[in-house]
Amino acid sequence: MQIRREGMEEVKSSLADVVSKPDRTFKELSGSEKVRFILDYYKWHILAGVVVLGVIISMINHYAFHNQATQLYGLGVNLSAESDVCEAFKAEYEEYAGIDKRHYTNVFEYNLFMGANDPASASNDYATVMKLVTLIAAREVDYMFCDQIVFEEYARNGGFADLSELLPAELYQPLFDQGLITEGSYVEEESGVTHTYPMAIDITDLAFTKSHGFTPAHGDKLYMVIVSNSKRQAEAINMVRMVLGKEYVPAVTEE
Repeated sequence: MQIRREGMEEVKSSLADVVSKPDRTFKELSGSEKVRFILDYYKWHILAGVVVLGVIISMINHYAFHNQATQLYGLGVNLSAESDVCEAFKAEYEEYAGIDKRHYTNVFEYNLFMGANDPASASNDYATVMKLVTLIAAREVDYMFCDQIVFEEYARNGGFADLSELLPAELYQPLFDQGLITEGSYVEEESGVTHTYPMAIDITDLAFTKSHGFTPAHGDKLYMVIVSNSKRQAEAINMVRMVLGKEYVPAVTEE
């Protein structure tokens, strides 16, 4: 991603009026200039630390003080949708899956955006990237709704499961036949070998997507992916069934 590189260039530029004067040392800067220097130069490091710490505290709080296990964890990244609709979507799945909310929780985080190539949103982009990295590394995330930008970025890192192996044949084949399966590629760093396999379901024109008013923040494609290191892939497949609806889910799976 270019987010951090572009952000650091912005930081360097903003410091020009301070560091371009060789006759002034850090000690000679005024108090306000010292604060500005530190915040400007280290703001990406500080932001990363704050985001990661916030995620960790949130996870500790959830597991330590709430007697609930996570049944499913989803993200809407670069997903344009109304907040009330996203909350209704969570409740919809809880009813569909018969989740006992006394003991289990269904998480769906949205309002996560990145890759806009807008300097004004660089810090927000970086915060989103760091949050995704932290959650995925902790194996918290099971599935995502995302646009083309996010899909391509994480596909390059092999972040998504092979749907041809993960999904049951009776579920995968109709999607393949209808052209709703999208392949992605990633290159192994050590060997340089490229792997290409089915990583995403194109949900752009599904009845589910239209009825919820879900649209991509960038481009014209909206995808559903299952994270490759998910601990709850079976539950994620159940979410796939709900999203696809009766049009694509064989009757035998609805027992």
